[in-house]
Amino acid sequence: MFQSQPQEDQSYIDIAVDVLQVQSQAKLNILKNFLLSLPSPTDIERVLAKAVDHLAQTDPRTYHWILQHPDYLMPELDLKMLAPQLAFSKLKNSQLILEQDFQLTSQDQLRLSPAAKTLLLAESSVEEYLLFKEILKTDFSQESE
Repeated sequence: MFQSQPQEDQSYIDIAVDVLQVQSQAKLNILKNFLLSLPSPTDIERVLAKAVDHLAQTDPRTYHWILQHPDYLMPELDLKMLAPQLAFSKLKNSQLILEQDFQLTSQDQLRLSPAAKTLLLAESSVEEYLLFKEILKTDFSQESE
């Protein structure tokens, strides 16, 4: 079976970055059709995830646009599923108590105590913070809850 090479992967990622920077749903759909040439849906997801991560680090305006329109990346990259899983993973490896300080509901929503919000804020990069704030709709202010 065809396996993409790292240099080839980078070419796909670079193309994805360029298209995402246009901030157009129509162009993004064309990109997703183009990425169907990759060997598997997992490869498509990986390319999109790396492109989004690159933009999170280099282009805050485009990253913010992506976070405001996560459905545009569906079903290839599900930020609405990724965000709670990432937060849950960070929290479950902490000293906080599952079901008391935080829980992942059956609808993949994350419920957070003030202690969990504080820890998540302290343990997250700026990019992760923005992801949690936009996708999880989490208010990290100390007055909440």
